[in-house]
Amino acid sequence: MSFGYAESAIGEVAGFLTDFMDVYEVDDKTGGFDTRVASQVACNLAPMNANTAPSAALRAELLARRVLAYDATIKLGRGHQVEINGERWNPVSGTNIDARSADGQVIYRRCDVEFERATS
Repeated sequence: MSFGYAESAIGEVAGFLTDFMDVYEVDDKTGGFDTRVASQVACNLAPMNANTAPSAALRAELLARRVLAYDATIKLGRGHQVEINGERWNPVSGTNIDARSADGQVIYRRCDVEFERATS
């Protein structure tokens, strides 16, 4: 049995998504991200390249973000928060991208995320 391009691409992505995340939605009653809607979703959290930022302020903003690649079966957006290795991250609005195989199948998704600062 031969596999098509999409199956091959998905197999390669499986080796790239080496971390796992839990996905939370905001609880309308408490306003907190208390409702876990997915567990152990394959992902990869990587630093952003801030080397070409034209200003120190933009460079600092980029260094506070990460690029999150994750399993194509999940869609993240406003109202979501993810937890990876005990740290919470918020998806940045407008940064979602679907990575597609040559035949158009979504093989993984990505977005920028910002670290959730603890509030006291």
